[in-house]
Amino acid sequence: MNKTRRVMQVSRPAAKPQNADPILCCCFTIVIWIVLLALYGLVFATSPLNGEDFALSRLAHARSPYGSLSWIAARSLFQIATWNARVGEQLAIFWMEMPTPWFVAANVLTFALFCWCITAIARRSLAPDMSAINGWVVTNALCWLVWPRMEIFFWRTAAAEYLQPLVLTLLLVMAFVIPDFRRVLVRNHLLLVLILICAVLAGASFENTPPAILVCLLPYLVFLRRHGGEGVKQLAAAALAYTTGWVLLMVAPSTHIRIAYYHTVLHLPELSPSVALARISDSWRELLLSSPELLLVFLGCATAAGLMRKRLIITFPSPGWLLVSGVLSFQAVSLAPYTDARSFVFLWATLLVFVVSFFSSLESAGYARTCRVAVFTLGLAALAFGTGVYGEYARFADQANRRIETILENKGARPCVTGLALPVLTTQASPRILANRDAWVIGNLDQVDAYFGCKVLIN
Repeated sequence: MNKTRRVMQVSRPAAKPQNADPILCCCFTIVIWIVLLALYGLVFATSPLNGEDFALSRLAHARSPYGSLSWIAARSLFQIATWNARVGEQLAIFWMEMPTPWFVAANVLTFALFCWCITAIARRSLAPDMSAINGWVVTNALCWLVWPRMEIFFWRTAAAEYLQPLVLTLLLVMAFVIPDFRRVLVRNHLLLVLILICAVLAGASFENTPPAILVCLLPYLVFLRRHGGEGVKQLAAAALAYTTGWVLLMVAPSTHIRIAYYHTVLHLPELSPSVALARISDSWRELLLSSPELLLVFLGCATAAGLMRKRLIITFPSPGWLLVSGVLSFQAVSLAPYTDARSFVFLWATLLVFVVSFFSSLESAGYARTCRVAVFTLGLAALAFGTGVYGEYARFADQANRRIETILENKGARPCVTGLALPVLTTQASPRILANRDAWVIGNLDQVDAYFGCKVLIN
């Protein structure tokens, strides 16, 4: 009997350490995050020159650093004076003059920072804990699965004009809504200067977003002052810097030139109540057509949050409160001559903040295991979907690069003088995944001719 008991004791498996599962989950989550980020870099590196890229850059050749900087300055000043003074436009000119690997690295870092900003705002914390890692993966995965227009991630011009300025805007929002960030701002003068610079640049990046954000952030500033919150003076300076950037953008001559141009080309009538209603209707229609996946996920999370409101911890300013500024920025698009879905980027970001906040609240409300399963499922689904996205961009890039090679092979030859006939670029990918801007190329062949030094015909 004793011998049998000893055998049983020897054969009994050793108990697992209690912290083994969380460590394993953390490692697996980090691996998913790294692979998703690497996949992002691969797709961006594969994405070819497309549409307006040809207007904001020049054909690659041996460039000296001084020559590049002087060309960037001259091109940027011309753009500011004649067409577009937004900071994103100048960033596009800068990055497309840089070596491609530099732009790829910068945009991968920008995307990682975007995911971090969304997660930090959703959690109202900078703590690098397991909840933050889960939030990074959820944000990254949702960008693949439901973000309305992936062109701001992978099309070079859109990445510089929308994603990078959006990150600047989110950094400003973080300063307001994250107590940890505010405490650092009070003590670190260098960081405060950087935030003030970001605020000016963010204000000069979008016409529709700054007023909407200020409408919601200024009352919060008053709330902090009345309740003895720290950093009120620093935040007031940031709000003033943000307003200054927006005013500079709105009074720029090119802003008025562009508005007048679209009114003339589109034959827009004078603003009236009926015209305003038509523009509002058009904006909502474009939102519903461009963003159904993200809106459905948001509505699902909002419904679940409403049903579970007694168990969820909600703090001020809540993600729902921040969403008000997103809706206002979206509605301000109705004042523009036409509706471009890319102008909804801040609304999309606030919707994403709400969804990530809901996942974070689930974890703190005692649903940690459910949250981990959801994170793993979203991460694996994003990897599978992202692989398909890479395939679409690779096929599109193959067509675009073959067309560019044909032009370069004929440069200086007779076809470039009489007119080099080239095929139209096609893609089966949805507009959500890939923006085929060949229609812009066909309508602006003079700028393409100037880029290559070759007369191009596309049919």
